[in-house]
Amino acid sequence: MLKFLLKGILRDRSRSLLPIILIATGVLTTSLYYSFIRGYERISIDGSARYDTGHVKVITRAYAEELDEKPYDLCLLVADEMLSKLNKEYPQLNWYERIQFGGLVDVPDAQGETKVQGESAVMAVDLSKDSDELKLLNLSDALRKGKLPAAENEVVISTGLFKKLGIALGDDLSLITATMYGGMAVGNYQVTGVVEFGIPVLDRGMMMMDISDARQLLDMNDGVGEILGIYKDDQYHWKESEAISEQFTKKYSDPNDEFSPVMLPLHKQGDMESMLSWMRSAIFILIGFFVFIMGLVLWNLGLINGIRRYGEMGLRLAIGEHAGHIYISLIEEAILIGFLGSLIGTAGGVGFGYWLQNHPFDMSHYLSNATVMMSPDVSADVNWFSYIVGFIPGFLATIVGAGFAALAVFRRNTASLFKELEN
Repeated sequence: MLKFLLKGILRDRSRSLLPIILIATGVLTTSLYYSFIRGYERISIDGSARYDTGHVKVITRAYAEELDEKPYDLCLLVADEMLSKLNKEYPQLNWYERIQFGGLVDVPDAQGETKVQGESAVMAVDLSKDSDELKLLNLSDALRKGKLPAAENEVVISTGLFKKLGIALGDDLSLITATMYGGMAVGNYQVTGVVEFGIPVLDRGMMMMDISDARQLLDMNDGVGEILGIYKDDQYHWKESEAISEQFTKKYSDPNDEFSPVMLPLHKQGDMESMLSWMRSAIFILIGFFVFIMGLVLWNLGLINGIRRYGEMGLRLAIGEHAGHIYISLIEEAILIGFLGSLIGTAGGVGFGYWLQNHPFDMSHYLSNATVMMSPDVSADVNWFSYIVGFIPGFLATIVGAGFAALAVFRRNTASLFKELEN
């Protein structure tokens, strides 16, 4: 029976071609959209974790209340002791010390007078030769000119700041800021290199220095602004990060001490939770919308097709075929059409997804004024769910649409069949 129905579908394209095209288009769009959102989510998490939030972050209670302002004066003291505890208790993560602060960059002329000034956001990390930060921040690939700092009082600056200041490699500059106690701090540094991360918020005006130089400048000694934790498999584990954050905070934090440490998971920092929740919700909203719209469209196509095949249905009823058997045959046709359309659509969606995964496109032009830490290279992320996220809804929508449309068979008036046939 299925072989007979398949031959009918392939030979009579007027009743199968348009539904197959519609189903394939919807399934392709859903599968590709899911893979794209997955890729966007992965890139957003990866960029934010490496450069700002970590998968988890340890800071003081007071710092957490003003997290977006990076209040390094509310830093975590006795950082080495805390780092040792974190490495021992949470070995599944790598831990990195960071200090982030702002300052005024002053470039002197030959007479020592100010030639140009500019604001800069400073990121202080461990830049020693054996530091994991070099790999984490992709500093070797980000370096555009010169070299990374290898001695005290050496810094690298971003391409945007380099152009703004109009300086050359090897030039000296002064960084004017405040110590953690509020006093004025001035440091003199030599520019050894220029970096470009491809992240507009960093490339516009960032300076990077070794964390030991920052501690000396800010009078911070054994203090640190933030300690970031990154999972060793580079994957963000949402539930686990939330669980260990609650465990750590309960163990080490004192609600009455604003300088006691707390741990925040990535999705609890800034707007990350709302953004990630929106991405995940958007996928299921799309699937529900797709099933509803495709079911409605295919229902109408089934009704139109039923009108065109009105005589055929009447003849089959007139020669004694039961209405239930006709209904089942129409559903079987829909199953074959839905399977073919969903198969074609899934192949196209997954194929485009893999191509986009291997050939990311640059969105830096659209992110020039962005304030979030994310790479401008957007790609897809194809996984096992990419194969079924469009296939199953497309297949079900076809059956649902055909099921409602085929109910018209039971409304045929048997008494008028022979009169219809005579006409």
